[in-house]
Amino acid sequence: MGEQRMNATETSAGGWEKSELRSRLNTGDLWSLLPGELQSKVKSVTKMTDNNKGDGSTITLSATTEKVFLLSSTEVWGDINLDGTQYEYYKSKGVTVSKFDSNFSGASSVFGHWTRSVLEYNPGFFRFVSPYGDCRTVNAKDTVNVSIAFCF
Repeated sequence: MGEQRMNATETSAGGWEKSELRSRLNTGDLWSLLPGELQSKVKSVTKMTDNNKGDGSTITLSATTEKVFLLSSTEVWGDINLDGTQYEYYKSKGVTVSKFDSNFSGASSVFGHWTRSVLEYNPGFFRFVSPYGDCRTVNAKDTVNVSIAFCF
């Protein structure tokens, strides 16, 4: 999906649920880039995400229905936030916030990419996986690579 912004402005209000990127991935221009055969096989799933506004208030999980989604920071690192559970792939590689990529085989990728997790104490920022596999943050209006997830 290349580099995309989470929102047009520096805001994380409404989190992933209200983000421009989520809308574009599930029904908009980015959804339409997926081949029709893939679109027809994708199953909707429910994802739990902290859709808080990043003001340091209590984490509040809410469910969203997704066809295409980004992984949450918890789904990658396991020991951060509370938005989901760590995926078996990352767990089997021993990926955590402090041990994210011992041999470039855990959370790393050629390019960094967005997660759907807001930075809970700083409005306007979301977490992303750096090219080295560590947890970093980026402004919602900046462009970062998008690595999608979906279920059949």
